[in-house]
Amino acid sequence: MHPKNIAIVTASCLAIAHVGQARAACPTEDFERFALGTVITTQVPGVTFSTVGNSCGSSSPIRMVVASPSGGTSSGTKALRIQGGCPDFSIDYLRMVFARPQRELEFTVGDGPINLTIRVYANTSGGAPIRTIPVTAGAGVHYLVRIPPFGATFRRVEIQDNISLFEAIDDLTYNIDSTPPNVEFTAPGFDACVCDSVSVQGTACDPDGDYGSDRLEWRAVNSDGPWTLSQTFTSPVCSNGTLYSWNANAPGITEGHYYLRSTVENACGLSDTDIATVYVSKNFNLSAGAFRTPVDSALIGGEACLDGSIGDRCFSHYTVEYRAVGSSTWIPVDAAHPTYTSPVSNDPFALWDTRALPDGDYEVRVTGADICGHATSIVRSFSLDNTAPDAVITEPLNCDFVDGLVTFRGSASDANLQSWVLEWYDAAGGHTGSGLPGWVTINSGTTDVVNGVLGVWDTDFVPDCAHAVRLRVSDHAQVGRASCDFTSHQSVYQLALNVGQVCPTK
Repeated sequence: MHPKNIAIVTASCLAIAHVGQARAACPTEDFERFALGTVITTQVPGVTFSTVGNSCGSSSPIRMVVASPSGGTSSGTKALRIQGGCPDFSIDYLRMVFARPQRELEFTVGDGPINLTIRVYANTSGGAPIRTIPVTAGAGVHYLVRIPPFGATFRRVEIQDNISLFEAIDDLTYNIDSTPPNVEFTAPGFDACVCDSVSVQGTACDPDGDYGSDRLEWRAVNSDGPWTLSQTFTSPVCSNGTLYSWNANAPGITEGHYYLRSTVENACGLSDTDIATVYVSKNFNLSAGAFRTPVDSALIGGEACLDGSIGDRCFSHYTVEYRAVGSSTWIPVDAAHPTYTSPVSNDPFALWDTRALPDGDYEVRVTGADICGHATSIVRSFSLDNTAPDAVITEPLNCDFVDGLVTFRGSASDANLQSWVLEWYDAAGGHTGSGLPGWVTINSGTTDVVNGVLGVWDTDFVPDCAHAVRLRVSDHAQVGRASCDFTSHQSVYQLALNVGQVCPTK
């Protein structure tokens, strides 16, 4: 291969320069695919080759044929050359007519030390040249002629030797596109949550050139690994539509952030790229610790405030349901909210009013779902206790007169007893320890008393008068309230007893 000379015509003037100028690497016809001697007319798509002059008469027209010039070519061994004339010199010259307007063109010329004139026409026939390029070429077909964009389009180019020698052409590059194609994603949006199949929407087009191809590749964010090819197409999408369908279930794709990259190339090798960042959801992230309170196996009652964190990167909704142990039917804890559509972080996520339910063992299930339909559940077990403790004093009776050692009988019991206390009210404060009025313990316990002795009250040091006595019984249940605090069940039995015969008077 020999170095190329180069002729360039500019928009403002005609010039010959021996320098290179970068351009897109468009497909080039080098005629190597044709056999020697092949007559070329319309075999090159988009170009018609012919000769002008007819030096041999209509019975033996001059043609353009594939030849192997003795001086070599700019690539390979073949070029397109005008046939010998009648006799060895010919007024015939080469003409190229293009199927569509050209903005720029490139080719090599020569085949002997010759002086050429290259004429550029706006139309396929007729009219005056809009550009004229003089060329002096050496042996072989090596002289590079480039017609860069100059503001007008052209359809016809004629190449003529000034002294009737034989013109040859090689490495014809046409339909040159100097502007890149364009690709633009419209969906999915930035950082969008995506599921199994991702519809990538947008445009991939080259409105002023020949479309080549486009491809979709993916790679995990923060990965230095190679891009993985997903799909390739050769047809443009010039109006917003579906470009690709990305399979997020492909091997190697786990939950997390990914790049989706489209690269579009035109026939000249110019390209454009757009990248989308998406989050692939594979499950709903719900840990056992997300259900903070009540704790598992807790004894609860009342309006139970369920608290914790329920959320996911691709959150859709969650449900909270209950069932009695042994039942197969789950029921929403709040009929007014069978589904919750807002995530919760370290706050109450549901209120379960248990007051109408029988005491016993229950399960509560929290299920979170993402936009892809992935669901994760956690189940907590609870015991319900909405029954108040039993607190009753059977003797002495209300308003009885008592003195000395007074034995109290009755019941202080519960299935989940915490404690009980029998106490009297010291209005004078002499027995409270603080000198202030208050309750003074007679007896207390943490085990059930059923129709038995609750305690003995020594009234010898109690002022004669009427005094209040009460029995308080509490259980272990965490009794919730709508305000999301809780207390315990407590039953109180109170009566008044007259100590001594009369109250002292002032």
